[in-house]
This record gives sequence, C-alpha cells and structure tokens, in this order.
Amino acid sequence: MKLQSLAVAVVLGTAVCSSFALDEVLPPLDPSQNFSNTVIGAFQDTFQFNLTGLSVIAVSITNNEINLGGSSFGGILGFAGFVDLPVGTDIPLTYSTTPVAGPDGSTIHVQRLEGNGLLPLGTYTIVVAGTGITGSTASYGGNVVATPVPEPETYAMMLAGLGAIGFVVARRRNRA
Repeated sequence: MKLQSLAVAVVLGTAVCSSFALDEVLPPLDPSQNFSNTVIGAFQDTFQFNLTGLSVIAVSITNNEINLGGSSFGGILGFAGFVDLPVGTDIPLTYSTTPVAGPDGSTIHVQRLEGNGLLPLGTYTIVVAGTGITGSTASYGGNVVATPVPEPETYAMMLAGLGAIGFVVARRRNRA
C-alpha cells in the first residue's frame, strides 16, 4: 500500500512540476482523444498515439489570445506543430487565426493548428511548440481523431457473403 502511495505521489509531483518543462513527453493518447497543457515561456510538448491499423487521422489544436486595451493575454507566440512520422515526411499542422469580438471591447484571436493524413499501423507523435506571452500563462487544447480504414480482405469477405446470398436467392427462384 505504501508503495502505491509513493508511486501516486511521484506521478502527481511529476505532472505538476513538468507542466512548464521544455520538450516534455506527455502521457500517450488513445487514437481518438482530447489533450491540453498550460505553459509559461518557451515550450515543446509531445503527445504520442498508437494506431492498430490503417487510419485516417485529423488533428486540431486551439489557443485563444485576448487583446484588451493594447495588452495581450493567454496567447502563444510562434504557435506551431506537426505530426512526427517514424519514416517519411512529417504531417505539418497548418496555422490560422480568426479574430472574434470579445467582451468589453476586447478581441479574441483564435489560433488554430490543423492537419490530416492517412497513416498505417504504428506509434506517432504530435509536437506542439511556441512561447507563452511573457509574464502570463497560456494554454492550448486539441484533439486527434483516428478513423480506421477497412482492409481489402474485409471488402472481399463482404462481397463473397453478398455473392453467396445472391446465389441462394437465385437458386430458390429457380426451384419455384
């Protein structure tokens, strides 16, 4: 019991202390899951996820920067990211920003990173980097969604089953 308590304390201590570390590897993600982090200053976060077969993935990460009276809060400068592939070209996450009117005459700049691709079985890493605006914390949140692509054998079995049903129906019609 004491060993379990010690393990929990170490994990919690690591989670609290590491939220401001550079190049941190956060807990692995399921193929379809949300993730987030709060940062101060320069950071580079990595999130890993596993695919059990050929899948279409979509990644979206969002950060909000609020500009009020010439001051900015909560933003990330140089907000960038990519999906790191073990072999081949990484999938870049395209940056875009959309200004939205906020309360009290503020402007909220919604920063977004998005990308998608077709990936085979394997372990992949999402890398998010940037610098939180000096003197304040910044946070971002995102999600990765993986949709399995049926393998050719699945289609072949489905067609064979439909063919067998068609054969049985045709044979019954001929007997009648």
